Amino acid sequence: MITGWISASAVADLGSTGAYNIFLPPGTTASLSGDQSCGAFCDYHDTVNGPDGPFYTLEPYPCARGCNQCTKDPFDTLIQGLSEEMVELKTDMDPGTGWVIGNEEICDYCDTNFVCNRISTGEYVNSWYDKTKNACWTGRQ
Repeated sequence: MITGWISASAVADLGSTGAYNIFLPPGTTASLSGDQSCGAFCDYHDTVNGPDGPFYTLEPYPCARGCNQCTKDPFDTLIQGLSEEMVELKTDMDPGTGWVIGNEEICDYCDTNFVCNRISTGEYVNSWYDKTKNACWTGRQ
């Protein structure tokens, strides 16, 4: 779909210098390798053509349950999920070839002990592994 949008000039061609954030409306389910959103995953990032991009995040409308909800407000859940995918997109643009701990990306590694991180501007953001501190950043350190 992204390459079609670019070809049709519906969106700018960001090449490998940016990413597209795709937000799905309520009731729309995403599929990834046969798994469904709200079941096996909440959101994800990927690339169309490996390290050359284009790069994207896919953000399904927040599920009624799960998906690291810090509040019952779908916007809070969406921002938290987007923050995770943007960090992982920047550090692992072609999934599995960048910064990983074992086979997990730096936010997924920290999601084992999920913490709701509300920053000073009020948004909830995801933790990520900070190698310099040998710990997950929680916004409280």
